[in-house]
Amino acid sequence: MTAPLIEINSVAILSGGESRRMGVDKAMLTVDGLPLIEKQVRNVRKAFGDIPLWVCSGPRRYPIIDDYNVTYLDDALPAGGPLAGIAQALHSASPEDGDEGRVLVIPCDTLIAPDEIYQALSWVPPTPGEVVFLQGQRAHPLHGIYSTALADAVSGYLAKGGRSVMGFLDEVAVRRVSTPPGWESCLNVNSEPDFQAALEAFFRLTEI
Repeated sequence: MTAPLIEINSVAILSGGESRRMGVDKAMLTVDGLPLIEKQVRNVRKAFGDIPLWVCSGPRRYPIIDDYNVTYLDDALPAGGPLAGIAQALHSASPEDGDEGRVLVIPCDTLIAPDEIYQALSWVPPTPGEVVFLQGQRAHPLHGIYSTALADAVSGYLAKGGRSVMGFLDEVAVRRVSTPPGWESCLNVNSEPDFQAALEAFFRLTEI
């Protein structure tokens, strides 16, 4: 098999949201008998070995994944939304020699496995300082590969009051990769009906 064109040097799982519409922490929703956060972490360890794995969860901690050698990151800015978690992950993943690194970013509420998201995103020629993310019926910027060269730019955007991930991405080089068939409903959930629809779509995918 041809090697992916984009190599990553770490993985970041975004899990700092308050899950108001869901009513429970979305990272703890159960799929195939496992909380989503543990299911994702297991997949990362199986697919990527001992790659640095950042859990961007603000003050929240998940004892069920502590045996998987994860590193918790507080948000770069309190109440900064997912972009604050991305900023902290990019700074943490920046190589000490100043070279460019790349971080696979996923949200805690995706039902698609991290290695499958990576495979979908990594087959395009990389461009320095670029973000590659999934685009289906709508944009899915939290399913992306982010360049560490953008770490200071993200922090600067947050410092100016910016909170929108897409608002930030409008200012930098991006590439959109078409969401694979059947994935759209599985990529994020905000309510119990969303979760049930995602489960149905996910089980259809896994039956193929």
